[in-house]
Amino acid sequence: MTTMTMPPTPVLPLPIPVLVGKGEAVERLRLQIARIAPHFRMALLIGEHGTGKQEIAREMYRLCPARTLPFASLPAAAFAQQVAGYTPCGVLYLHGLERLDTASQGDLLLRLQTLEREQRVIFSSECDLRGMLATGKLRPELLARLGSLQISVAPLRARAVDLEDLIEAILQSTSARIRLGAAALDKMRDYPWPGNLEELAQYLHTLAAPTGEDGYLQPEDLPAFPSRQAALSPAPPVAMVRLDQVVKRHVLGVLLQCAGNKLKAAELLGISRSTLYRMLDSVLPAEEQGRSNHPAAHQNEVGATSR
Repeated sequence: MTTMTMPPTPVLPLPIPVLVGKGEAVERLRLQIARIAPHFRMALLIGEHGTGKQEIAREMYRLCPARTLPFASLPAAAFAQQVAGYTPCGVLYLHGLERLDTASQGDLLLRLQTLEREQRVIFSSECDLRGMLATGKLRPELLARLGSLQISVAPLRARAVDLEDLIEAILQSTSARIRLGAAALDKMRDYPWPGNLEELAQYLHTLAAPTGEDGYLQPEDLPAFPSRQAALSPAPPVAMVRLDQVVKRHVLGVLLQCAGNKLKAAELLGISRSTLYRMLDSVLPAEEQGRSNHPAAHQNEVGATSR
């Protein structure tokens, strides 16, 4: 066989067999799902992008008593801001929790109070919410509302023992009659898969798409890994700038985006307003301080507090 080039990434959703494998991480995941699914009201899935969190949510839905009702998936932001329509369902899956600012988190808490008592909700986040809490980016009342049922989803790089089974399961979902030889498998094991199962599924589907041949692929038959190509590209030169200058530019940029509203700027920066004032004293000239203390600026802050 000759080396193939990668065709465009498929647009349709790809099956991600997150529960396939014999490793310790997936065994623990299956046990957690079996224990939690029949009884949960609210649960939280934490894992990197592409680890298969929605597939886990669907499996929990399949095993819960509400499986006779529909499964609904929405971005947490759309649900919080009532952008997306909602009707009662068996399980409501709200993803992208880590993208909500604290104001939207307050909206989410209010919206959750309107749900039916029997409604089951699964949230997902790509980062540890306790870390967000520690930096002031998460409301403690929201973390308390989510409850204690949490499932951590391992990244693909921590599931090397499952890789061969996962590859076989994904290839079986295609019409391709190809398999990977031992050396090709070794090459795929050496790759860290930063996009996790989603990247693996896309890679294998695009790999299988142009082939009508039977047989085993060897390393020379495999296209270059997309993320590795990007990693090997020469990085642009980095300007040598003092750290205090970087902080100054960032603080002023955030303040500019907030139209001088220091309360909102402090919230976005994850610091107290008094800390922001101290930082501004060190980076703004006196005349700029005078303008930022203009009554109109304070009026903006009062307006932001009342919203």
